[in-house]
Amino acid sequence: MIDPREMISPAFNDVYDSLVRGDFEYRHLWLKGGRFSLKSSFMGLIIPFLMMRDASWVEQGIISESSLSNAVVLRKFGNTSRESTFAQIEWGIRKLGVDELWESTLAPLTYIYRPTGQKIYFRGLDDATKTKSIKASIGRFVYVWYEELEEFNGMPEIRKANQSFFRGGDGLEEKGFHLKNVCFCTYNPPLTMASWVNEEAAKNDKTRKVLHSTYLDIPEKKRIAWIGADALEEAEALKIKDPRAYRHEYLGEVVGTSGAIFKNLSAETIDDDQIRKFPNVLTGIDWGFGHPFVWLKVCYEKQTDTIYVYDEIVETELLNKDAMRLVREHNKGDRKIGIIADSAEKKSILEWRGKGFNIRGARKRKNSEKYGIKWIAGRTKLVVDPARCPKAYQQLSQYEFVRDKEGRFTDQLPKLNDDVSDCLRYTLENQIFPMAFSFQK
Repeated sequence: MIDPREMISPAFNDVYDSLVRGDFEYRHLWLKGGRFSLKSSFMGLIIPFLMMRDASWVEQGIISESSLSNAVVLRKFGNTSRESTFAQIEWGIRKLGVDELWESTLAPLTYIYRPTGQKIYFRGLDDATKTKSIKASIGRFVYVWYEELEEFNGMPEIRKANQSFFRGGDGLEEKGFHLKNVCFCTYNPPLTMASWVNEEAAKNDKTRKVLHSTYLDIPEKKRIAWIGADALEEAEALKIKDPRAYRHEYLGEVVGTSGAIFKNLSAETIDDDQIRKFPNVLTGIDWGFGHPFVWLKVCYEKQTDTIYVYDEIVETELLNKDAMRLVREHNKGDRKIGIIADSAEKKSILEWRGKGFNIRGARKRKNSEKYGIKWIAGRTKLVVDPARCPKAYQQLSQYEFVRDKEGRFTDQLPKLNDDVSDCLRYTLENQIFPMAFSFQK
């Protein structure tokens, strides 16, 4: 087996050594930092490595078989696990050179260590019933990893899950070794201190070690091989173009002071030639009558991680028949362009479908509003053409976090003037929640 130390950032050397020795003194290890800081790569290596080490400790009689370790890897939304945490563990096992010792299943997402039957489970906390039903068939749960910690709803949610997984307690101390439960959390610090994650990380908790890392911790001679020349060039370009964004995105600094939610919003001209070259056409609807009816036409360009908003209908007291007419005009008569609409108005969806529109309701998910807004705000750019979409630009530019009684910004989303942001979430649902649904062809 290849030594993991050869593949981790030097920023993690000390915690790696103490974890491997078995004398890590903390219950919680929070790894935070900017892009390419390799914190998720570290997790992809350390979890399977520690589980194999634990199996060898059982074989040597250092710990009892009842203490054999299993792991749970959690995202807030389970449907994001396959292409993130599962792929990361898959990468780690391959890099360790132990592919033949592990097998995987996709339904449910699991990795199994063949020699002992130890398992790594992948779940989402959006379905608490599925999480509660996880039981270790051998040994107990020793390692839990929360990826994208800021997606979760706060420490009460984390504590509740940990109480479920760690209810068996720690393993017995034998021959000087103590197989202690460890809760790993990885995240990119949110923009403002108002976020619960940033506030929690700043607390003095003797059970928690918080480790900050950046791509600059990687030895310079290894950066190109580990990260890629293009990624490094993008980082340097952003450092010059927008130092504040660079500090947040690549150095993981908390730089936000204002309450603006979409700090990536950019007012730019989008011309017809650019629109013709867009790789996709996405449209959505937020129903309204007293509040505005909102229809948007959007493109998401994955290569540049940019959202373009380039057509709008934002009108109050608009009947369905009039809204249909306007949408047909904006789509030049093409009613087959897919529309994702607020699913609260099933009657309107059926009425539009009856008139030949390719429309479906957005899927309701717990915390989907918060997650969707975070996803949009986390793109490199949210480009809106103020000439083409004046009302959308105005509302998005004024979309701010709620203030508390002292006038300080919280991390709560507003319930007013959210018509355009809601519509944007529906429009981009397939990008925010990949593989969730596809339109009929």
